Amino acid sequence: MTRRILWALSVSLLLGASLHAADDKPGDKDIGKAKEELQKLGEFIGQWNNGGDGTVDGKKSSWKETWEWSWKFAKTGEPSIVLKVKDAKFFSEGTINYDLKAKAFKAKAKDAKGDDQTFTGTIDKKGAFLLERTDEKSKDVHKLKFSTAAEGIRLNVTYDVQAGGKGLASTVYKSNGNKDGESIAGNKKKNECIVTGGAANIQVSHNGKMYFVCCSGCADAFKDDPEKFIKAAAAKK
Repeated sequence: MTRRILWALSVSLLLGASLHAADDKPGDKDIGKAKEELQKLGEFIGQWNNGGDGTVDGKKSSWKETWEWSWKFAKTGEPSIVLKVKDAKFFSEGTINYDLKAKAFKAKAKDAKGDDQTFTGTIDKKGAFLLERTDEKSKDVHKLKFSTAAEGIRLNVTYDVQAGGKGLASTVYKSNGNKDGESIAGNKKKNECIVTGGAANIQVSHNGKMYFVCCSGCADAFKDDPEKFIKAAAAKK
């Protein structure tokens, strides 16, 4: 009798754990909403060849750095945007998600020293992407601003710090540059990413037909299930 009770209890606990895990898995509606919000950052997707300008180790410096923004899709379908900065003096990488409960963007970034930082993000009325965090010890407020110009060809980045969270913020670092392969003088029609709908310039093929994607993350997602994205794009049209 005791063994039967213990067995039934074990099965009940396992089923409960399985159901809880299933409940924790995001539904298609939530995944779609998160993707819809992240698509608002679509203009930043791609590689940018920038010039950095700021104070490094107490000295005014200028340098070249490369920003790469790309989509990433988990096996569950959950979307995120991944940033990588080559030859960075302040930030080296980051991941941006959309928090449906908080109704805000969340970004986890690594600075040049490898330390983790967590930012909360919003998009202002002009379309600029704003990230902000407050240091627990110093109460300094760190602000990152990303915007584009010249019809999405130029990327502008500023990094400001407000000491103690009071008074005017001082600019620590700026970074500006053009999207790789683009020219400000160019005014050609933009191809549309088959996965996210954003501007795209990378070609992928399926059954002898060419499609466009905006980044390596979308290329991988398309290759995993091309028919899914082709049907979705056809349904939109």
